[in-house]
Amino acid sequence: MLEEQLAAEFGAYVRLAGEIECYLGEDLTAKDPFWVGMDAHLRTLGLPLDSIGKETDAGQFEFRLKPTTGLLAAQHVDLLKREVKRYADAQDRPCSFAPMMPNGTSSSGLHLHLHLVNAKDQHVFFKKEDELSA
Repeated sequence: MLEEQLAAEFGAYVRLAGEIECYLGEDLTAKDPFWVGMDAHLRTLGLPLDSIGKETDAGQFEFRLKPTTGLLAAQHVDLLKREVKRYADAQDRPCSFAPMMPNGTSSSGLHLHLHLVNAKDQHVFFKKEDELSA
């Protein structure tokens, strides 16, 4: 109902983007060849992967998905989590999405980013003149 009201009154549509963190072992760095295969594997599945980034703790990484509709965003997060684990297992790499590691190190989590876009799929609240970096 809210989605229909936003569309009718403001021409705005709701999009969600998943961002999930996991632990892949302290010896893994951002420059490891493991990532070339992981990236290719996820993209082959058709996942709308925006980027993979290093997180705060050693061995902790974040997978960011591009915005899409609500149900599809949830399906993408589910598939991403299963396939990251599957690929890591195939490479004999530890993989955990646990909210807190047993040794008490930084937690991993799942974030959903809410976007409002217009009919051209442009962010409603974005102004080019407010951008802080190129």
